[in-house]
Amino acid sequence: MQKPDQPDWNEMAKTFDTWLPYIQPLAERLIDRLDLRTGMKVLDVACGTGEPGLSIARIWKGDVELTGVDAAEAMVDVCKKKVKEEGLKGTNHLVMRAEEIGFPDSHFDRIICRFGVMLFDDPVKGLCDMVRVLKNGGRMAFSVWSSLDKIEAAAIPFKLLARQFPEDDQPPEPKMASLGEPGRLEKLLRDAGVRSYQIEPIILTYIFGDPEEFWQLVIKSGFSKENYERLSQDKIEAWHRALISDLRQHQEDDKVFLTNEALMVVVEKDGM
Repeated sequence: MQKPDQPDWNEMAKTFDTWLPYIQPLAERLIDRLDLRTGMKVLDVACGTGEPGLSIARIWKGDVELTGVDAAEAMVDVCKKKVKEEGLKGTNHLVMRAEEIGFPDSHFDRIICRFGVMLFDDPVKGLCDMVRVLKNGGRMAFSVWSSLDKIEAAAIPFKLLARQFPEDDQPPEPKMASLGEPGRLEKLLRDAGVRSYQIEPIILTYIFGDPEEFWQLVIKSGFSKENYERLSQDKIEAWHRALISDLRQHQEDDKVFLTNEALMVVVEKDGM
């Protein structure tokens, strides 16, 4: 089995924000489920370029203490720049792996993580450390993507890209879908010792003005860049044509609608 696709996150920091408007509705759901209160300490794990933690900082204006951590230094640099430009209070961002969270046990009241857990080098160890630094009685809300076939914005371009490679050199499936198959997320939670949790499927519908708008987002964001950079220009153009053609079946009133399923998990720490 090939190793799941994993991009260079320091490089991705340059274009990561291109996807934020499409996944922001999930950030709002996660924040709502945290049930935040004044004075709480909140940890945003695998914070990327700042979300959803910075949304919390904007809402609470320093009345909660927000710490964001990410393993990619370039991501953290973007976070710090946003905090400085917006003058956000009560926030701190650190370069830190989820598997090695440098805080004492039971330090945070709430933990949030959007689309990070499935990308950890060791998801079980990462989730265990998140649970460790969460206070008893505290709450964690995180999300992962469902299986690849349920993420149209990833499955369609990836499968068409894969057709440009010979059978003996197929690109590995994106790691973003590594916890989406039935039972995998539940097993992860059990392996991490989590007893009290809820899993809820969330549908995110991406809307584009036309197929070409989606293609430009795919290229600009660097989706599967480490794979398509191995292709000749003719093969990239063939991928482009195939994608534009395929997306026509997802058009309605000239706009493109892509449906994507995420899984939202809410964990209550009960003295485990």
